[in-house]
Amino acid sequence: MPLIELRDVVFSYAGHTVVDGVSLQVDRGELVALLGPNGCGKTTIMRLINGLELADAGAYLFDGHVIDAAFLKDSAAAQRFHQRVGFVFQNADAQLFCATVGDQLSGGQKKRVALAAVVSMNPDILVLDEPTNGLDEDSCDIVVNFLLAYVAAGKTVLMSTHHQDLVRRLGARAIYIDRYHHVVEAPSPSYGTESGATD
Repeated sequence: MPLIELRDVVFSYAGHTVVDGVSLQVDRGELVALLGPNGCGKTTIMRLINGLELADAGAYLFDGHVIDAAFLKDSAAAQRFHQRVGFVFQNADAQLFCATVGDQLSGGQKKRVALAAVVSMNPDILVLDEPTNGLDEDSCDIVVNFLLAYVAAGKTVLMSTHHQDLVRRLGARAIYIDRYHHVVEAPSPSYGTESGATD
């Protein structure tokens, strides 16, 4: 049984479809990367996986349980679920609520503090939105080494990224989302050159 499974998931913002019939799965112990152009829906998929959004159609299963409005209304079940799925936002400022800490840290330090805060809950899966975005080389190395160690310890990682070199360094299984919000087998030749709204 996969840890994460999306079955033909559809999601729209204000009538604009940003996830269109997406099916994917992530098994325990995997390191998986979502790739695709800006606006393809990577961040929205991660918000669905974390229970911050609910699918308009299709189904999301976490460890065999359907995650929907009824599931999340059960406060005990929802709390267990959110402890097991650790979400690290692209912008660390969205995750750090102590202004004094935030004011004294660089971007890379903020990212590491946000990561440490989520890992402290010992989640089964880390879901990271662009984990190395805006980081210098040393900070990237720290994140890469941490993610490799996390998976080596039997945990699971799902991340979004624009960086093919990061996918190679991590030995991640890549899932490509195209500009039409579909999962595709391989990137188009123009992957990485398209522009658009952010996810």
